Parts: sequence; structure tokens; C-alpha cells
Amino acid sequence: MPDLPRSSVFQELKRRNVFRVAIAFVVVAWLVLQLVDILVPMLGLPDWIGRLVFLLLVVLFPVSLVLAWALELTPEGVKLEKHVDRSQSITHKTGRKLDFIIIGVLIAALSVSVYLNFATEGDSPPEPTTAADGVDRSIAVLPFANRSDNETDAFFVDGMHDDLLTQLAKISALKVISRTSVMQYRDTTKTMREIGKELGVATLLEGGVQRAGDRIRINVQLIDADTDEHLWAETYNRELTASNIFEIQEQIASEIADALHTALSPEEQKRLSTKPTDNLAAYEAYITGRQKLANRKVSELQEAVVQFKKAIELDQNFVLAYVGLAETYMILNNSGAMSKEDLLQNIRPLVAKARELDSTLGEVYNIMGGLSEYEGDFITAEKYYRKAVELSPGYTVARHWLGLLLTNFTGRYDEAEAIYRRAVELDPLAANVRANLASVLSRQGKVEEAMSEAMKSLAINPDLIDGYEAIGNMLLYGRGEIAESMLWMQQAAARDPVSGMLAGSGFVALGDLDSAAYWHSFYAEAFPEAATGVELAIQLAAVAGEDENATRFAEQELGLGRADQADRLAQRALALLQSMPLNGVFGSRTLEAEVLALMGDKPAALAALNEAIDSGWMTYWLDLPEQNPNFESLHDDPEFKTLLEEVRSRIAKELDRTRELASAGKLAMRPEQLSEINFDSKL
Repeated sequence: MPDLPRSSVFQELKRRNVFRVAIAFVVVAWLVLQLVDILVPMLGLPDWIGRLVFLLLVVLFPVSLVLAWALELTPEGVKLEKHVDRSQSITHKTGRKLDFIIIGVLIAALSVSVYLNFATEGDSPPEPTTAADGVDRSIAVLPFANRSDNETDAFFVDGMHDDLLTQLAKISALKVISRTSVMQYRDTTKTMREIGKELGVATLLEGGVQRAGDRIRINVQLIDADTDEHLWAETYNRELTASNIFEIQEQIASEIADALHTALSPEEQKRLSTKPTDNLAAYEAYITGRQKLANRKVSELQEAVVQFKKAIELDQNFVLAYVGLAETYMILNNSGAMSKEDLLQNIRPLVAKARELDSTLGEVYNIMGGLSEYEGDFITAEKYYRKAVELSPGYTVARHWLGLLLTNFTGRYDEAEAIYRRAVELDPLAANVRANLASVLSRQGKVEEAMSEAMKSLAINPDLIDGYEAIGNMLLYGRGEIAESMLWMQQAAARDPVSGMLAGSGFVALGDLDSAAYWHSFYAEAFPEAATGVELAIQLAAVAGEDENATRFAEQELGLGRADQADRLAQRALALLQSMPLNGVFGSRTLEAEVLALMGDKPAALAALNEAIDSGWMTYWLDLPEQNPNFESLHDDPEFKTLLEEVRSRIAKELDRTRELASAGKLAMRPEQLSEINFDSKL
């Protein structure tokens, strides 16, 4: 490019529609990311696909600008700009078409967002934790002590503890703390009162199991968490058979219900008395599989598959073994260790068999819901998940999966929030549940509360990368604290290279695409198979481009100069925007400002921009707002220019802060520096 004055450069950029291409790319990219948010979980693809698409868009953005500068669309086709006679140039007409496309795709994207938020009906009522008679029927079953001489019996003892939790979860009147939280109190030195307060329960059950030859001895005691008073105690000394084990568990559950003044319904009595298997070896294989499944590591999951298959071989009517095997396959798929095709091929017969054997178990309905979700039938999946919760109110896995469904596929964030809050009550020390609650809160613009929940998740599990990513995203997109956000995102990348792409998003916000590209290379080197995501990105872009109805409508109505139709179109977009969360991680206040500017309402548009900037908005960079044709009515407005200068000033300060942190050895400018950084997570 010849050495032109700055004003001439801007004029030439405008003439060649570079700014319009930039705006069109940003709008289309937003729509693509909306579609990725839907399609990745729907197609059973690993989470890194979404990150890959995001970085591809970042990388393609400057490429699109270069092409817009170098190429020109002519009646004879695309030509190099230098080969086009200026007198024959039609860039002004092309620019007008780009305006129509921007408006059309923007409306399409808004429609997708609103559909996700309001596709189905509203709230589920919160569940009570204390009964109407004033009795607090909440309980935590602490890990059982292994009183056997053989240390290998630990799996057996933990399995019995897990099964008792499953039994108690079937009693609707009880609030039962889930396994993830109670297992953290193994060998604890805390008092009963301290544990009860931390878990939010009125009673605690502790006990021990002794296995000797063909005999089993179980002693349990129910304790008032506040007074340390023993409410009930019992010792069971029986012959070691599967039938006796299930009978003891039924008796313990019934005695606890009685001690807490809980009347069991006939259906609950029937579910408690059901004996899943009469084969002791099958039961032992099953509970070993459950313990392996709980660890969630791929190697442990593969061993769980072996154990569940063994249980099924020993007892082909053992319904819970089919459930355990199906759930393991689903988690292997989520971990990227099993393709969706293999998953469906494996779990369909398992789900069918489990349903045939016993359709009264919450666990069975939960895997039915999982299968329906993988098959894309979200309405049926939700129905099955809710049935699972109804049959086993304390089964937090079903609540967790239901919350994910409502968040990812229906956008019913308020319902998902209520479900996650109940799940947190039942499993207060489950870090992933709190991280998902934080995600739902951030989507509703409740950034401060979301930040608190994410911090709690990391306090529980400092190695949970989801927590670091959530905080980083909220700081970046919710508060505009770019440098601070990278401190958190890089902590995730230091723990798992899959987060390398997100770690580069802060550099994108600063306009430092060179640094962002280094982080992409870091990710691609760790995950070379991610190249397959290019095909997905192309498909998603094609989907975005195929929304021709919205584009055609905008072009026909606006192109013919029908101002009344254009106004109706803008009013529709404004109504959609105002029904969405306006600020926060997924806020729409800046898009509302664009629509208001198009409608000529300068005071309202400026007010919306002011509010967005006050909330931390710094999404646009490289002078995009000033060149955005949607803001054309504001381009010469002094207040508008002042606002943009404020944003640029903030970005400059964030860039200085980033360099300061890097110089102090607290932030990595390149991925290879991660190992040298001593992060302060501020937990």
C-alpha cells in the first residue's frame, strides 16, 4: 500500500468496504458462536471444538480484512483491486448490500438468542428443605469405616455406603447430601456440629462395616448434628449374601425415615425393598465399577467398563449394572475417549434392557434422558430427567444433567439456576456443580454472584479448569478487566493445554493477534486432532450463511426504500434485545445501542452505550465502532467520540497492565513461559 496520510487511509478503507466487512464478520461470528453453543453438545462433540471454532474466527478475522482490501467484487467477478478501473468501481453498491446483510444476519442471530432463552415454558418451583411440621429432615451419611482386617475390602465398604445413599435418595421427604460432598469427610477430625453446619444438615449417620469370612457386621448410629445426641443406633450381624446386604440397607433407610418422623409412601416402600441382584460376585463387581466411575479418569472409566460387564455376565438381570455401564460410556464420550457413533451403538441396547428390567428406578430414567439428549430429542430428554428426579429426589446426577440440558439447549437459565441451587444444597462440596451454577448466573448478567460461585468451586477443587475459565471469561467479557482475566485463563492453560486457546482471547481483546496466534499454536500442538474442527467451522459458517430469508427480507424492504417496513424490522430487533440480559458475559446492551442508532434515537443509543461501557464493555477494537455503519448517525456526535476514546483509553491501560504483569513474571506472553509463572490465584 502506498504511504498515505492517516485520513486518506481511513477514506480508502471505507471506500473498499473494509470496515463493513469487519462488522459483517463480527456479526456472522456471533451467530456462528451461538450455533456452536447449540450444536457441539447436541452432536456429542468434545468441548474443545467450541474453543477451536472461536480461535478460527479470531484467526480468520484479519484474513477477511486483508482480502477486503486486496480484492473487489465486479460485474465480471472478483478481481484484484489494483486491476479495477476506479471509474468502473461499484464498491458503493457492494457496501449497500453489505449493510443489508449485516442487518439481516444480526436479526437472525438475535432470533437464535431469544429462541434459546424463551423456547419453552418457565420456572420450576423451588423445593422445600424443611417440612411444614417444622422438622428438618436433612441427613449426611459419612463414609463408613472399614473394620475388616483386609484393606482390599475398602471398595466393598465404600460400595455399601454408596448404595445406602442411593436408597435414602429415593425418599422424597428427605434431603440427602450426595456422595461427592460426604466423601471429603473420610478420616476427618471435625466435630459433628462443624460437619453439620458445613453441609447444612440436621442429622449425620456414621458407621462401620466388618467383613469376616461368610459373615458381615454393620453398625450405624444417627446423630443430631447440633447437640451430638444419638437419635438411633443399630448393629446388624448377618450371613454375607447379596440378599442380606440389600435387606440391611432397606432396614437402615426405613429406620432413619422413622427416626426423622417420615412416613414412606407405598411406592417408596416398594422401591426400597427391591433387591437388584442375588449374586454376591455380581454385586461386588458392580460396586467396584461404581467406585471406578466416581474417579472420572479415563483409565478408571475403562476399568469401570470391565467391572460392569463382569456384573452383567454374572447376572443378566442386574439392572443397575446396565445403568452403570451406560453412564460410563456417556462420560467416556464427554472425555473425548469415545466417539458419538460408538457411544450410541453401545448404549442403545443397554438403555433398552434397563428399561425392560425395571422402569421404576430414577437411575434408569436418567440414562433414558441421556440417550434422548444424545439423539437430539430434548423434549423427551427433559421429561425423563424430571421423572428421574421425581423417583429419586436425592439423585444429584439427574439434576445436574437436567440443568445442563436447560442451559445448553433451551436457554431457560432461570429454571436451570433453580435446579443447580437445589443440587448445590444436596451436594455443597461438588465443585463442578458450583461451576455450572456460576455459568448460568453469568448468562443472566449476574456477574458478581457468578464470580462468587466460581471462586467457591475453586476453593473446593483448585485444579478445576472450568472454574478458572469461568472467572477469566467473566472478567474479560463482564468487567472488561483484560489483564486480570488472563491471569485466570493462563492458570487453566497451565493445568490443561486444552485451555490454551481461551488463554489467547485476552490478547485478541487487546488487538494483539500475534500473541493470540502463539497461544493457538500451543493448543494445536497439544491437540493435533483438533484440525478436524476446521470442517465443523466451515459447516457452521454455511449454516449461518443459509439464513437467506432474514437477509432477503431486509434487502427487499430496506432496498426498496420502504421506511415503514424498515422501522418495523428495527422495532422487532429492539424488542428481541430488550427481552435478553442486557449486561454481563452475554449482554446485549451494545447491540441494542446499534438498533437504536439505526432508528435515529441518538439519546437512547448513547445512553445504552454509556451503560455498556460502565458495565465493563470493551468488545470492539481497531476503531470498529467508529466505522460501524449501524452507528453512522452517531459518527459525528461529540459524546459518541468521547465514549470511544474512553474505551480505547481503557484498552491501552489494560495493555500496559499486561506488560507490567509480564515483566514482573506474573503473566506469560508466550505459552512456553507458563512453567516459569508462579500464579497467585487469590483463592
